[in-house]
Amino acid sequence: MDKKVQKQMFIVKSPCYKCKEMFNVALVNEEVGTGQIYGPEEFTKEEMRLAEEHGVLIKEQFSATRQESYYANTCPNCGVFVGQHFLFTEYFCEASYGGCEYETIDLA
Repeated sequence: MDKKVQKQMFIVKSPCYKCKEMFNVALVNEEVGTGQIYGPEEFTKEEMRLAEEHGVLIKEQFSATRQESYYANTCPNCGVFVGQHFLFTEYFCEASYGGCEYETIDLA
């Protein structure tokens, strides 16, 4: 019998790299156990709502690297944002290996 692949939202509590204040970052592990993740730029309306209910500030931001705007996790203290590039290494991996506090929310 095949096991159903499930998605989980991670709410990671981490210090902002700029101002060092703690803030919440949301990402979704699309296939639990594979590390395939995505951030707010790909969130559904329901995922966006869940993240915001858990204290995550998501705003449209402009990325100079990508030369485009997209929705991103944003520090409520200083306004700096976490780009898609850093979600895996700096937040998902850190949380997965016990480097920072996080909670998970099972998604359908």
